[in-house]
Amino acid sequence: GTACKPTSSSVDSSEDSSESSIDSIREDTDNYLVRNNTSGYKVLVSENPTPTELTAAGEIVDYIAQSTGVVLEQTDEAQENASTSGQYISVGRTELYEEQSFEAEDLNKEGFILKTVGNTLFIVGEQDCGTVYGAYDFLEKQFGIKFLSAYYEYVPTISEIKLSKFDDVEIPTFAHRTYFYKVTQDPELCAKFRLYLTVTH
Repeated sequence: GTACKPTSSSVDSSEDSSESSIDSIREDTDNYLVRNNTSGYKVLVSENPTPTELTAAGEIVDYIAQSTGVVLEQTDEAQENASTSGQYISVGRTELYEEQSFEAEDLNKEGFILKTVGNTLFIVGEQDCGTVYGAYDFLEKQFGIKFLSAYYEYVPTISEIKLSKFDDVEIPTFAHRTYFYKVTQDPELCAKFRLYLTVTH
C-alpha cells in the first residue's frame, strides 16, 4: 500500500444548514470564520510546503467555499509575518506551529492535532497523511460536512459561523486502517474516510 493523497472531489450540496450536523458541544471563539459574505481568515502553509500539505490546504479552501460561498485566501509564510494574534488556519508544519508549546508527535503515525491558539487554528499531523485527515476532520466538526460514500457528500449551506475552540488530539488505535474493497483503491475517498490506500494487482 501507499499513503493516501486525495486529488479531486465530486460533491452534492444541501440548500439548508443542519444545526444538528455541526459539533454543537464545542465552544466558539469570538472570531467569525465567515460573516456577511467575507472572511478575515487565511489558510497558511509553510514557505516550502509538501504536496500533501498543499492538498490539505486546498481542500479546506474548496469545501469552505462550497459551504459558505466565501473563498479563503491561501498563503504561505514567505508572504506573511504570521502570529497567533492573526486569523489563520495553519496547515502542516509551519514555522508558526514550530513556535508553539504542543507537538504533533507520538500519534501512532497517522494521528493529528486540531488546536486553537489565540486567533489561529492549527491542523497538523505526525505525518503528512495525518495533516490531510485533520483537514477533513476539521471540515466535518466545524461545518457539519459529511463524507458519506464515493457517490455522495453532504455540504450544508452556511452564511455565518464562528471558529470553534479546538483542543483535539487524534491517536488512531491502528496505525493503518483499511479493508480490501474496490473503494479503498480511490486515494481521495480513503483519505476522507481516514483509511490507508490499498493497491492490488
